[in-house]
Amino acid sequence: VLPNRTLIIHSTLVTVPTDVSTIQQAINNAENGDTIIVLPGTYNENLNISKNITLKSNFYISNDTNIIDTTIINGTQTSNVITINNSCPKIFGLTITNGLGRGISCSESSPYLKNLIISNNNGVNSGGGGGLFFDYGSPVIENTIIRNNTACFGGAIYTTGANLKIRNVLFKSNSATNGCGFGGIGGA
Repeated sequence: VLPNRTLIIHSTLVTVPTDVSTIQQAINNAENGDTIIVLPGTYNENLNISKNITLKSNFYISNDTNIIDTTIINGTQTSNVITINNSCPKIFGLTITNGLGRGISCSESSPYLKNLIISNNNGVNSGGGGGLFFDYGSPVIENTIIRNNTACFGGAIYTTGANLKIRNVLFKSNSATNGCGFGGIGGA
């Protein structure tokens, strides 16, 4: 007979830039179940996430939608703004912009994406999905604006084998180049 055991769940709250100076540093230090709050500002970073964490602005504390506009992850036209691999992170209340590749690129992942602005990402050289790309997984996108993204296929979203759920998402002025598919959603 096993003795009664209490399950202890690890959960840490970290604030950027108060506790650590960069979002990626907070992600690197995080463990599954941790929450990272990003304060308003522009963060010139390209993030890699392979953990089941929550990454969010303080929009959920104040419920002020201007916080989404002013909490910006800027990919500085160097690569994907956020790359997610083999994980199920929650990303809430941020602007994801200026990626050369994709705004968010997911491989075998099931992120929950809510209250985001995904804009001005250029995925032409990456093929499909200037705003978002999903390769397998079961991602959920909710209450999000996807605008002004470009790719060869699916300027806003491109998926290969993902079970995508979309609720209350606005698609605006996304484009596919060279007549290669649609500006909105594409897939294989």
